[in-house]
Amino acid sequence: MRFLEWILPWRKWLGNKSEGFAAKVLASKGYIILARNWRCKLGELDIVARFKNTVVFVEVRSRSCDHTVIAAESIGRDKQIKLSRAAAAFIRSHKLQGSSFRFDVIAIAWKNNSPNPDLAHHENAFEFLS
Repeated sequence: MRFLEWILPWRKWLGNKSEGFAAKVLASKGYIILARNWRCKLGELDIVARFKNTVVFVEVRSRSCDHTVIAAESIGRDKQIKLSRAAAAFIRSHKLQGSSFRFDVIAIAWKNNSPNPDLAHHENAFEFLS
């Protein structure tokens, strides 16, 4: 079996598992989940939530390692622009103009032999970029 034949399904599985875990953590903090894996032609948003009066676009990054920092630092400028464009499309399609919003990053590190990962929630991780 070639490398990509097994790594791509594994990455999708890990991403889904991580996004589900992140959504549960957000809900336990009082966030209302509005959408998961929202897609449009401009990109995908992992989680869209409302916290108090703010719409929060959450990018979930996960790694099978011991450090949440590695996951959090993996969002470069190009990815931030893509997320900003998808967020603008979400705002337009759900008629949320005038709402306050922010971009958060949830970094998850799945340690070997541990059922629960380390999670770091970075609020206001980056600004809207166009």
